[in-house]
Amino acid sequence: MQFTCMTPWFHRTSLDGLANRTTANWRKAMRTLLPPFFVSPEIDGPSARTTGRTCNEWDEVVADRPAPPLSSCPTAGSLHWPNINAMLQADFTLTWSRRAKYQMRLWRTRRVRRRLLDACVRMPFAAALLSTRPRAFHPLMNHLLDRRLGAEARLSATLASVRRVNDSLSTANLNELLTHELTLLTLSDGTRLSFSLSGVSFHEGLWQVGLTTLSGTRLYSLGFGFTDSDIILIANVQGPSLGQDGLALIRDATHAAHGMRPAHLLLHALRLLATHWNLNALFGVDPKHHVKGRWNLRRSRLRFDYRAFWIDIGAKPHPSGNWHIPIAVETRALEAVPAKRRAMYRRRYDMLAQLEDAIVSLQPHADPSASAAVQATPTRVSTTRAERPQSAALPHASHAERHL
Repeated sequence: MQFTCMTPWFHRTSLDGLANRTTANWRKAMRTLLPPFFVSPEIDGPSARTTGRTCNEWDEVVADRPAPPLSSCPTAGSLHWPNINAMLQADFTLTWSRRAKYQMRLWRTRRVRRRLLDACVRMPFAAALLSTRPRAFHPLMNHLLDRRLGAEARLSATLASVRRVNDSLSTANLNELLTHELTLLTLSDGTRLSFSLSGVSFHEGLWQVGLTTLSGTRLYSLGFGFTDSDIILIANVQGPSLGQDGLALIRDATHAAHGMRPAHLLLHALRLLATHWNLNALFGVDPKHHVKGRWNLRRSRLRFDYRAFWIDIGAKPHPSGNWHIPIAVETRALEAVPAKRRAMYRRRYDMLAQLEDAIVSLQPHADPSASAAVQATPTRVSTTRAERPQSAALPHASHAERHL
């Protein structure tokens, strides 16, 4: 009975109140102290280091402005690194711990960020991408493509990914790519095969080729980036959610693609891009080097069997630790196809030829007489078989596709 009067001091609500006050004090301290010490005014903007300004105040400007025209080059002092609101607010709740982590990464990557901004000054497409999609550059501060890449390697991969696409597409297509996808092929059921910025995770590649159903549901995608100017690394293979009748969607898309499974169709599109962009190598990431492949989280985060897929398409283990994928596609003459399947293969080859024509049309040196239609809608550019050069061999089914 003597301790009854002390009970309120240890009541749960009192402890929760004490914890809340402690957390609030820490949050206030982090907001006040972190901005002055972990940002650089010449990189992050002059307002980021104003004395006495809290984190909420200097984070209020969100990069939600239209992209500048690609014909105009930004000045050296006009580009700044996006603040945390512009970078992460659309995808994450900005807790004080996440803000602290972001500020620390700003400090650790200040030199490579400065060099990236310098490169953007000389590349209007990169500057426009930084303005419209700042999230695309966040992997420079953390993981990108392969979790073993350090800051310098991530900078090289980011610049290579932007430069290669900038040099390989026409200006009209680059402008379209900033906000929309470039449709390369439309299947008989309305499913679209497109090239675009990654819609899954920029950490797993800046770009993607993907399949989207007529209703707008993402069916399949391959996310990739460039580790060098002529080397592609596929760092993401994403299929449909089984909760959305994924197997039925895959079956319908396979039928619409004349027997080609969605992942193999996307890989064929990526091989065509690599061929027409004169790339030297195509790699697939190994699960243990995946950006989400941390040893204690690999089973819960990686649902796709990457190694089985790489083996199925004929990839071989590479000394780098990833998988080397052949760019050239094994050809198969129609005479070698069973008679009952020749009609399907003939339709498939016509579909793949149309896909190749659309990929050729994306390039800046496409036929000037068709450039207006090409740059507006790549899917409309499809030369007839008679107009196609005889030296351009039709792509045939790979070893894995013969078993469909």
